[in-house]
Order: sequence, then structure tokens, then C-alpha cells
Amino acid sequence: MRGREAIRAYWQREVADRQKDVSFGWEVVHAHLEPAVVHWTASSTRKRDDRRFRLDGVFLLGFDAESGLCRTLVEWWHAKDSPGA
Repeated sequence: MRGREAIRAYWQREVADRQKDVSFGWEVVHAHLEPAVVHWTASSTRKRDDRRFRLDGVFLLGFDAESGLCRTLVEWWHAKDSPGA
């Protein structure tokens, strides 16, 4: 995806419209030089079947030197159903 609107539409479609009870946590692993590395975890409940699931992932982030805004984001994740979580 490229651009704020594409990212906003993705989050609306895939998270806000389809999930509930979302939680998110992160830990900065490396931020001295680019790319910054962040380990993250998330969990939520699917609205369609009320099943809970967890995500465990990594972000690689690049930032604009002048504005400080994120200019690149690459991510990987693993998803797992977590009954009772």
C-alpha cells in the first residue's frame, strides 16, 4: 500500500469493520540507525465468528529526517487462533 488514504482504508476494512476487543503492544528492539526494528503483538476477536486470535510480528521502519514522519514500513507477522485468550 502507498499513501495515507490506502493505509486508512485498509485499517477500516480489515480491523475496524471486522474485529472487536483489539489490543496491541510493542517493544522497540533497535532505533539507533535505520531501519528501526519493533517487535509487536496484537490480539482481537473476529466479529464474524467471535473467535479470538493473536498476531506476533516485526516492523522495519524508516523515517523522514526533516519531518520525522514514517516514510517506509515493512512488516511480517504470524497469526494464531487463541481460544479462551
